[in-house]
Amino acid sequence: MYRLIMSESAHLIWKIRCERVIQIEGEEILLNKINNRWIVIMNARLDLDRKMTHSKYEKKSLSKKTSQNTWKNTLRDERPLPEDWVTNSGVLVSIDLRDDDRRGRDRPQS
Repeated sequence: MYRLIMSESAHLIWKIRCERVIQIEGEEILLNKINNRWIVIMNARLDLDRKMTHSKYEKKSLSKKTSQNTWKNTLRDERPLPEDWVTNSGVLVSIDLRDDDRRGRDRPQS
């Protein structure tokens, strides 16, 4: 999980820096937007890990146990999930988005 978080976070930092410098010319990006982008990326990675457990990948597939252990204690409503949540495509598994920037405001103050 550490390697996954670090690599995904570093890539997001690089993308945000490029976006800020090139596209929005140094304008501040709200913390809640950055947080939500990170969560979207982590949810996409979770979905990828689930798909990588498919038997069609044969020897290269990710074991279900490894995927379960990697994401343990990070999922929304994890307790009621069935044991086969990794391979059960009908189960919605994700991490929650935030509405604010944890400072109680939506926009930076001038």
